[in-house]
Amino acid sequence: MAPYYGSLDKIENIIPDTMTGEGIKRTEAFTVELTEDKYKKWKDQFWETRAEGAEWVWEVLKEAVDLSASEAKELLKSKGIKTEPRLGMKMCYDETGKSYVLPPAIINEPVGFGEDLEKKKLEQIEAPNDEKDLTLTLRNASKFDDDEIEISDHSTVVELKEKYAELKDVDDIKKIRLLYYGRELKNDYNLYHYDINEEIILIAVVNHDLDD
Repeated sequence: MAPYYGSLDKIENIIPDTMTGEGIKRTEAFTVELTEDKYKKWKDQFWETRAEGAEWVWEVLKEAVDLSASEAKELLKSKGIKTEPRLGMKMCYDETGKSYVLPPAIINEPVGFGEDLEKKKLEQIEAPNDEKDLTLTLRNASKFDDDEIEISDHSTVVELKEKYAELKDVDDIKKIRLLYYGRELKNDYNLYHYDINEEIILIAVVNHDLDD
């Protein structure tokens, strides 16, 4: 029976029939939809929120996951902490028989982060054969006023920012972020990569206080 990590602890997208790590640190290989920075924050939060079991055991486990498999095995053995033979460090027990469950994302690193996955998906999108002229609506996030910009769907996000900067008298496009349903448009991609059409409204966030 697989260990239950709890909904707040489970962030892995398991890759079928693929493993990572060695020895007691061997787990399913996985990706996460978090960015690398958010993943690190998630790990910190994981350790900070362990409420059940002995605090010293959690401290030992935290130390062990940063060691090699052989070093982790020796450390756990020296502290009287046992692992489930089939599950390794995913299921540990202290000397009283109390169980401590570690998700794969705590034991091993992901093979891909959210930014990497998005990049791969975008790069797989091929340019449409027919170039389309669009009239896009950009809404200022702070003033809630709308502006329309005519542009090709083959144009880049940078080109769209340049048009908006000229229209709104913004001296540097670095001060402009464009969001589509909360997703930030990256400068290097074309508008067709995001399947943008005239029915949607792009949110423009302008930081006038950003240093040049």
